[in-house]
Amino acid sequence: MKIFHTLATCFVVAFLFTACGKTPANGKLDGNWQLMSIATNDSITGEKYTNVTSKKSEQIYWAFQLDLMTISSRKYDVNGYTQTTTARFRYGNNKLDITETYVHYHDRDSLLTDPSTTILEGAGITGNSETFNVKELSHKKMILSNDYKELTFRKF
Repeated sequence: MKIFHTLATCFVVAFLFTACGKTPANGKLDGNWQLMSIATNDSITGEKYTNVTSKKSEQIYWAFQLDLMTISSRKYDVNGYTQTTTARFRYGNNKLDITETYVHYHDRDSLLTDPSTTILEGAGITGNSETFNVKELSHKKMILSNDYKELTFRKF
Protein backbone atom coordinates (compact mmCIF):
# COMPACT_ATOMS: atom_id res chain seq x y z
CA MET A 1 0.00 0.00 0.00
CA LYS A 2 2.90 2.34 0.80
CA ILE A 3 4.36 1.73 -2.67
CA PHE A 4 1.02 2.61 -4.28
CA HIS A 5 0.87 5.97 -2.43
CA THR A 6 4.49 6.73 -3.30
CA LEU A 7 3.91 5.95 -6.99
CA ALA A 8 0.67 7.93 -7.02
CA THR A 9 2.39 10.93 -5.44
CA CYS A 10 5.26 10.74 -7.94
CA PHE A 11 2.78 10.54 -10.81
CA VAL A 12 0.84 13.59 -9.59
CA VAL A 13 4.03 15.63 -9.09
CA ALA A 14 5.32 14.65 -12.55
CA PHE A 15 1.96 15.54 -14.10
CA LEU A 16 1.94 18.96 -12.41
CA PHE A 17 5.43 19.77 -13.69
CA THR A 18 4.57 18.83 -17.26
CA ALA A 19 1.22 20.63 -17.18
CA CYS A 20 2.80 23.85 -15.91
CA GLY A 21 5.62 23.67 -18.43
CA LYS A 22 3.59 24.45 -21.55
CA THR A 23 5.43 26.62 -24.02
CA PRO A 24 3.73 29.27 -26.15
CA ALA A 25 2.69 28.13 -29.62
CA ASN A 26 4.92 30.74 -31.28
CA GLY A 27 7.85 30.61 -28.88
CA LYS A 28 9.38 34.00 -28.09
CA LEU A 29 7.00 35.75 -30.52
CA ASP A 30 3.95 35.23 -28.29
CA GLY A 31 3.09 38.14 -26.04
CA ASN A 32 2.73 41.90 -26.17
CA TRP A 33 5.25 44.00 -28.12
CA GLN A 34 5.50 47.79 -28.23
CA LEU A 35 6.47 49.31 -31.58
CA MET A 36 9.47 51.56 -30.85
CA SER A 37 10.50 52.73 -34.32
CA ILE A 38 10.01 52.35 -38.05
CA ALA A 39 13.05 52.79 -40.28
CA THR A 40 12.47 53.23 -44.02
CA ASN A 41 14.77 53.38 -47.02
CA ASP A 42 16.14 56.70 -48.23
CA SER A 43 14.22 57.52 -51.41
CA ILE A 44 17.15 59.42 -52.94
CA THR A 45 20.21 57.29 -52.13
CA GLY A 46 18.40 53.97 -51.73
CA GLU A 47 20.19 53.27 -48.45
CA LYS A 48 18.25 50.84 -46.31
CA TYR A 49 16.59 51.82 -43.05
CA THR A 50 18.12 55.31 -42.75
CA ASN A 51 14.93 57.30 -42.17
CA VAL A 52 13.97 56.42 -38.58
CA THR A 53 10.66 57.50 -37.05
CA SER A 54 10.16 56.99 -33.33
CA LYS A 55 6.82 55.39 -32.47
CA LYS A 56 7.32 55.04 -28.71
CA SER A 57 5.03 57.94 -27.74
CA GLU A 58 2.17 56.57 -29.88
CA GLN A 59 1.97 53.47 -27.67
CA ILE A 60 1.31 51.04 -30.52
CA TYR A 61 1.26 47.38 -29.44
CA TRP A 62 1.31 44.16 -31.42
CA ALA A 63 0.06 41.17 -29.39
CA PHE A 64 0.55 37.60 -30.67
CA GLN A 65 -1.27 34.46 -29.55
CA LEU A 66 -1.87 31.25 -31.52
CA ASP A 67 -2.49 32.52 -35.10
CA LEU A 68 -4.12 35.82 -34.17
CA MET A 69 -2.47 39.17 -33.60
CA THR A 70 -3.98 42.36 -32.30
CA ILE A 71 -2.62 45.80 -33.09
CA SER A 72 -3.76 48.46 -30.66
CA SER A 73 -2.90 51.91 -29.35
CA ARG A 74 -4.03 53.91 -26.36
CA LYS A 75 -3.49 57.22 -28.14
CA TYR A 76 -4.03 56.66 -31.83
CA ASP A 77 -6.57 55.15 -34.22
CA VAL A 78 -4.38 52.40 -35.70
CA ASN A 79 -6.65 51.82 -38.67
CA GLY A 80 -8.09 55.29 -39.21
CA TYR A 81 -11.33 54.41 -37.41
CA THR A 82 -10.66 52.65 -34.10
CA GLN A 83 -7.81 51.84 -31.76
CA THR A 84 -7.81 48.09 -32.53
CA THR A 85 -7.01 46.00 -35.60
CA THR A 86 -6.86 42.21 -35.65
CA ALA A 87 -4.94 40.07 -38.10
CA ARG A 88 -4.17 36.46 -38.93
CA PHE A 89 -0.53 35.50 -39.25
CA ARG A 90 1.86 32.63 -39.91
CA TYR A 91 5.22 32.42 -38.20
CA GLY A 92 8.08 30.07 -39.04
CA ASN A 93 11.50 29.83 -40.68
CA ASN A 94 12.35 33.36 -39.47
CA LYS A 95 9.40 34.84 -41.38
CA LEU A 96 6.24 36.55 -40.18
CA ASP A 97 3.42 36.61 -42.74
CA ILE A 98 0.51 38.87 -41.88
CA THR A 99 -2.16 37.32 -44.06
CA GLU A 100 -5.51 38.96 -43.26
CA THR A 101 -6.25 42.21 -41.46
CA TYR A 102 -9.54 43.34 -40.00
CA VAL A 103 -10.73 46.77 -38.91
CA HIS A 104 -12.29 46.28 -35.49
CA TYR A 105 -15.45 48.32 -35.17
CA HIS A 106 -17.42 48.33 -31.95
CA ASP A 107 -20.06 45.99 -33.37
CA ARG A 108 -18.12 43.97 -35.97
CA ASP A 109 -14.80 43.23 -37.66
CA SER A 110 -14.43 44.11 -41.33
CA LEU A 111 -11.83 42.40 -43.55
CA LEU A 112 -9.48 44.78 -45.36
CA THR A 113 -9.41 43.68 -49.00
CA ASP A 114 -7.59 46.61 -50.66
CA PRO A 115 -3.89 45.71 -51.07
CA SER A 116 -3.04 49.39 -51.61
CA THR A 117 -4.67 50.67 -48.43
CA THR A 118 -2.55 53.00 -46.32
CA ILE A 119 -4.59 52.99 -43.11
CA LEU A 120 -2.20 50.68 -41.24
CA GLU A 121 1.09 52.33 -42.25
CA GLY A 122 1.36 54.23 -38.96
CA ALA A 123 1.23 50.89 -37.15
CA GLY A 124 3.90 49.38 -39.43
CA ILE A 125 1.88 47.50 -42.08
CA THR A 126 1.70 48.53 -45.74
CA GLY A 127 -1.45 47.38 -47.50
CA ASN A 128 -3.75 44.68 -46.12
CA SER A 129 -1.03 42.02 -45.71
CA GLU A 130 2.74 41.97 -45.45
CA THR A 131 5.70 39.63 -45.01
CA PHE A 132 8.63 40.36 -42.70
CA ASN A 133 11.93 38.64 -42.04
CA VAL A 134 12.50 38.12 -38.33
CA LYS A 135 15.91 39.73 -38.04
CA GLU A 136 16.11 39.47 -34.24
CA LEU A 137 13.84 37.86 -31.66
CA SER A 138 14.65 37.57 -27.98
CA HIS A 139 12.66 37.78 -24.77
CA LYS A 140 13.13 41.57 -24.80
CA LYS A 141 13.56 42.75 -28.39
CA MET A 142 12.21 42.00 -31.86
CA ILE A 143 13.29 43.44 -35.21
CA LEU A 144 11.20 42.75 -38.32
CA SER A 145 12.39 43.79 -41.77
CA ASN A 146 11.63 43.54 -45.45
CA ASP A 147 12.91 45.33 -48.56
CA TYR A 148 11.20 48.59 -47.59
CA LYS A 149 11.36 49.00 -43.82
CA GLU A 150 12.53 47.75 -40.46
CA LEU A 151 10.34 47.68 -37.36
CA THR A 152 11.87 47.60 -33.89
CA PHE A 153 9.83 46.37 -30.90
CA ARG A 154 10.39 45.86 -27.20
CA LYS A 155 8.58 43.22 -25.14
CA PHE A 156 5.99 44.86 -22.96
